[in-house]
Amino acid sequence: MKKSFKSVSGAALALAFLLGGAPALAQDASTVSVDRETARVEFEAKREANRAEFEATRVEIDATRDVKRAEEREERIVSEEREDRLRISEDGRKENIEEKREERKEKLAERKADLREKLSDRAKDRIEKYLERMSRKMSAMADRLEQIVDRFDDRLNKIEEDGNDVSSARTALADAKEAISDARAQIEILANTSVDLSSSLGADGSVATDPREALAKVKEAASTAREALKDAHESLRDAVEAIRNLKLSASVLNAVE
Repeated sequence: MKKSFKSVSGAALALAFLLGGAPALAQDASTVSVDRETARVEFEAKREANRAEFEATRVEIDATRDVKRAEEREERIVSEEREDRLRISEDGRKENIEEKREERKEKLAERKADLREKLSDRAKDRIEKYLERMSRKMSAMADRLEQIVDRFDDRLNKIEEDGNDVSSARTALADAKEAISDARAQIEILANTSVDLSSSLGADGSVATDPREALAKVKEAASTAREALKDAHESLRDAVEAIRNLKLSASVLNAVE
């Protein structure tokens, strides 16, 4: 009889433990998938930031090399012009010196302009491709964050319908939405930088801006957008924690799975 009583008591304790722990277990289960997803987003964000820095460095190296080549070619052109001027003087055709000099200056200016235009085209192409890749990847990251927020919204609606107070979680989620919106704005600025770049890189035939200066402007915009995405991700993690701290019944948590 005592053995039977002990068995019943043990079963009752086990049942009480299971029932008491069910809300916590269910609550952990309700957020584990989101935790996993936010962790994946965080990993992807760090990976893309490293890739972006590598690509920016590569573009900068290419731009520096192009500038150096253009400068070397310009020096050769100037040297050729100087040699021709001396040759004209040595030949004694003084009456043609000024005429030849002006003609040579015009050709020199044309060749310099041509070199600069080619440099501008190459630099613009590289930088705009870099911009396009960064904008596309960051937009995709913002999309994933918004998808998580939408899922949270649906869950909170179901929890609230059951009469639970979700105000703290709503506030955290609103902050996350605002942070994502700010990130979107910075990504838009980054994407539009390519338009500003076109006019500054000699598209109108004028002397091009040093592509390294233009790239620095792009890198600054990309860095600002990445920081905005990082803030959005941190806000989303705060929202996850706020939902985790809600005191809910096991039935409610199971309903929002």
